[in-house]
Amino acid sequence: MLVKRTTTYILEEAKKEVEAANKNADEARKDAEAAKKEAEATRNEVDEKIAANNKIWEEKFAQLLKDIATRVYSRLDRVLINGEWGDQMKDIYAHFLPEGNFDHTPCIVKSSIQSMHHMKPFKYYNMWGKHSHYINNLSSWWKTYVKGTKMFCLVSKLKQLKSKFRNYNKEYLCDIENSSMMALKNLEYIQTQLALNPRDTYWYDKEIEAITEYKELQEACTNFLRQKAKVISIKDINGLQHYDPQKIQEAFLQYYIQLLGTEINTVSVNEKIIRTCTVCSADHVFTLLKPVTYKEIKASIFSIPGHKAPDPDGYSSAFYKDSWSIIGDEVYAAIQDVF
Repeated sequence: MLVKRTTTYILEEAKKEVEAANKNADEARKDAEAAKKEAEATRNEVDEKIAANNKIWEEKFAQLLKDIATRVYSRLDRVLINGEWGDQMKDIYAHFLPEGNFDHTPCIVKSSIQSMHHMKPFKYYNMWGKHSHYINNLSSWWKTYVKGTKMFCLVSKLKQLKSKFRNYNKEYLCDIENSSMMALKNLEYIQTQLALNPRDTYWYDKEIEAITEYKELQEACTNFLRQKAKVISIKDINGLQHYDPQKIQEAFLQYYIQLLGTEINTVSVNEKIIRTCTVCSADHVFTLLKPVTYKEIKASIFSIPGHKAPDPDGYSSAFYKDSWSIIGDEVYAAIQDVF
């Protein structure tokens, strides 16, 4: 009887465990089904949103194509000119560019009248004389034959040089600032390679060449920028600083009016009073009347700093200094011809 009860108890316990396991399995299956349904619902919701977005973009794209096909341009932008423009430039017109990222159309006013484009006044830039090809080019340009007086020949040759110098500037020195920066970058690259390969003599030679090139270009660039610089401020005779262009002009006038004075009524010179003072002796007069020598003319020209303002023809003293070995004799002859 004891064995029978024990066996029955074990069977009942095993049955309970099986039922509990089945119950847990049913719950797990229900949880899995619920999770599956939730995942399907989420996926369906995402699909619906994607489909809705796609539909919106398809509608927008279709509308965009429709707008492009039926696009109507309206000329809202206008160009205003005064009557003087209309009188002097009969063929003037407005050229409207594509709008790009702007909300208005950019416009350029054009005219085919060639006389509107005036050539800028010639100016000799000191950087030209520092270029390696300068002397050879000037020597060939200066051989032009001109017939006439010595001063006329000199002035004519200087006029002919202007077009030569303009072309020379375009060919060699049109972008001097960028060339100077590129030369510096090239020098830095070579020095970097030299630091990585200190025993390689090739980079030593390249460094010397790069330093020479950079110094020449940097000096030319500095001279160019110095000549291009303009007066942006000045102090007047009272010590006040001015930045307005009109005020700067007035400050110049005030200075020279104070320096040179104003017109007043004067009496005639009394020769008796002059003769009582120290006057030039006969030797002094002879010295003043002596012919001007080549050495004096050269010294006078070379005493003028090269950065000073040029003559009305655009040539500064720097031009004569850079070119004296070629044009010096003719400059001397022209000045002697005047005296």
